[in-house]
Order: sequence, then structure tokens, then C-alpha cells
Amino acid sequence: MANLSVEVITEILSRLPVKSALQLRSTCNWWRSLIDTIHFILFHLSKSHTTLILRHRSHLYTVNPQSLKKPLEITHPLMCYSNNIKVLGSCNNLIYISNVADIALWNPHLRKHRILPADCFNCPKSSLFAARIHGFGHDPASNDYKLVSITYFVDLHNRTFDSQVQLYTLKFDAGKNLPNMPYALYYAQTMGVLVGGALHWVITRKLEPDQPDLIITFDLTCESLHEVELPATLKGNFDMEVALLGGDQIDQLGNTETYLKKNSKNRNY
Repeated sequence: MANLSVEVITEILSRLPVKSALQLRSTCNWWRSLIDTIHFILFHLSKSHTTLILRHRSHLYTVNPQSLKKPLEITHPLMCYSNNIKVLGSCNNLIYISNVADIALWNPHLRKHRILPADCFNCPKSSLFAARIHGFGHDPASNDYKLVSITYFVDLHNRTFDSQVQLYTLKFDAGKNLPNMPYALYYAQTMGVLVGGALHWVITRKLEPDQPDLIITFDLTCESLHEVELPATLKGNFDMEVALLGGDQIDQLGNTETYLKKNSKNRNY
């Protein structure tokens, strides 16, 4: 392969399974330096097949959607606990999982993980605590992975709420507080949907039955919240759900489906 160009070698190696590519790192220093580059990692990920991770209580299973064979249980770093496992988010073959006590960043292919510092997210000490949601994604500007936590406090008697935002960055292995968001959570069990370097959630402005649903985004580079401007033709209240379809974000509004492209206009808050 000495006469092949770097581009051709990269193309060949990108077609290998993750395990085989990692084994080739020990062949020579040149291959190690090539395989370890961000360009190769992202190029390899673009050619990888989708694998589904299924959760049942404290167990996780993997399924190949192309073959649909019997799910295979996989060993994860929090298996020593009997508590139910939650999947907080996934990006580029990295998965954030948690139980009652710990949060772990886990790479199933490399079988490596990192337990987050115990104080990365402040534990709520309030009788008004209602829920906590997360979102996880990669910031290409800083080449860093970031986990967002939104803790929601609600006082139903006075119809008030407080939504505290915190951020953990893998590069610095530390968390920090961000300005509170002026929104109430709508779906307390929904992970942030990653599109175009931003996480998306469905929220509402006030705790009132007639309040319309909104979509907010958290820009992983600027580390700020924005409100997505919906099409002006949409009138009235709709039940919203946010999901990812073919690289674009699709917002399902009742029986109406509206695609929100990555260059949609946002209002900064």
C-alpha cells in the first residue's frame, strides 16, 4: 500500500468495522496517527451502519435494524447496580447513561467509559422539584462533547416555575451553571434532539392550558438558548413532537408535518 495516496487508504480503512480499525492502530505509527485524526473518525462514522440500543430496566440490548435478529444484551459500566438505567443521549457512538447514583459516558465499541464527577450537576434541594431532562451532542467548533441538564421546579398552587440549566463538557471534565430559561418543560422524559450542532426540546411559556407549544434549541457552540420561529401559516394550538428524519428536523404538529431546515431563523433569548 506504499504507492497508494492518503485519500485511498482512508477510504479503505473507513470501510472496516470499528474493532478491526482499532486493531490496525498498533500496526505502525503512521496508521495510528491517521486513524486517530478527527477527519478519519468522522469519515468512518459517516459510513457506519445504524445500531439500535434497547433499554429494559437495568439492562441494555443492541439490535441491527437491517437484520432484525434477536437482541443481544451488552455489558455496560453501570451493571453493578440494580437500578433502572436511563439513556440521556447519544452521539458519534458515544452514549450517556445514568441510574439513581451515577452518570457514565460510554463507548460500547471501545468498551471504555468515564464516570462523571459527582458534583457535575447540582442535586435539587427543593420540595418543588418536578423533573430533569438532558441533551447530548458534539460541538464541532471546540471538538468537545457536551451534556446539557435542565432541572424543572414547579409550584402548581401559584402557577410558577423555575427551569435551571447546567452544562458538562467532556474536555474539561466539569460542569457549570448557565442562565435559567424562561420556559416550562412539556415532555419531562424527552431527550434533546440533536440537529445542526443544537439540541431541541418542546416547551411552553406558561403553565396555562391554552398556552401554545414552542420549540427551543440549545446551541452547543454559543452555549445559549434560542426559540425556533415556526411558520406563520400555523395557527392555534397543536400537539408537538420533535424527531430527527434524514438529517433534517421534523416537527409533527397534530396531522401536519412541517420540516424545519437547519438554516431556520431563530430568536435569541
